[in-house]
Amino acid sequence: MRKYRFWAGGYGSPDEKTLFKYEADFENGTFERLIALSGLENPSYLLKRGDILYSVEEMAGVGNILTFFTGEGRPRLITREITLSGDPCHIAISGDRLIVSNYSGALPGGGITLYRINPDGTTSGTDFREQTGSGPVKERQAFAHAHSAYIDGERVTACDLGADMLFRYRIENDRLVEDEPWYAPPGSGPRHMVTKGEVSYLLGELSAHIYVLKNGEKTEILQDIDTLPEGTAEEKRRLNRAAAIKLSPDGRYLFVSNRGEDTVTVFKVNDDKILSLLDICPCGAPEPRDITLFGDFILCANQAGKCITALEFDREAEKLSLLKMKEELETSPSCIISD
Repeated sequence: MRKYRFWAGGYGSPDEKTLFKYEADFENGTFERLIALSGLENPSYLLKRGDILYSVEEMAGVGNILTFFTGEGRPRLITREITLSGDPCHIAISGDRLIVSNYSGALPGGGITLYRINPDGTTSGTDFREQTGSGPVKERQAFAHAHSAYIDGERVTACDLGADMLFRYRIENDRLVEDEPWYAPPGSGPRHMVTKGEVSYLLGELSAHIYVLKNGEKTEILQDIDTLPEGTAEEKRRLNRAAAIKLSPDGRYLFVSNRGEDTVTVFKVNDDKILSLLDICPCGAPEPRDITLFGDFILCANQAGKCITALEFDREAEKLSLLKMKEELETSPSCIISD
């Protein structure tokens, strides 16, 4: 298959087009725009399940979680519900629960908001937990900043960039009960994470490192590996911000985007779950905030570049290459999800 439909959201004002649906034709190297919506403020993160599309509105003070019905072609907004905190930047779903991560709040520091998903797909907020803490990178870690959270049954793990922590919770009676947190390496800035079995791959935005974690009664670091080339100058490293981390469906390869270096790095996942660096490839535009896999193709949402670009992964050679595909947008894309 070489044609894929996807949604893209990003940063822009309500009078601008900020939510898009496209078809990417990798055979012919083209993008076809199917839908472009205005009326939303900074729909910077999206998640879709069936005919229901969820989007945040990333605003300071108090943000929103939006529910759209997409089964009739053009998305129809069903509900807009506040997140009880500011700058919501990530959504996760498991069963009938949804969690939004809020980068900031009315008070310094953000937190996570728990919702129950109703039978019609709409959300009903049930709890909010503020996170506190700080780290050694003062310009980024003066306060806690919840950047993503993940649900596994009745357990929740939240990556906090500002506090250098993985906050952990149990869900009891639709409430978040705090468990013992895990402390990440100082200055790492935990951003996003993917989990496969008993191993998690934690991406540090500030360190541009992946921490391979063995989960269980006690979390331990099995590996600490760089996403940038060996010998990268300290000044260039300081200006870089690791962004997205995605695992291939077969679990054999791990991909990371780097903003500043503006590259995508691919690792091989070995049988023991340890990573080996395979290749680093330019993404063709500034600030690849998100990357999404479509078979052996990768789409990059380039926030500063205001465009979407494409790469191809050659599994035989285990190399990445930049394709001659670019879609210019009116606003700044930050998230791409499959339809």
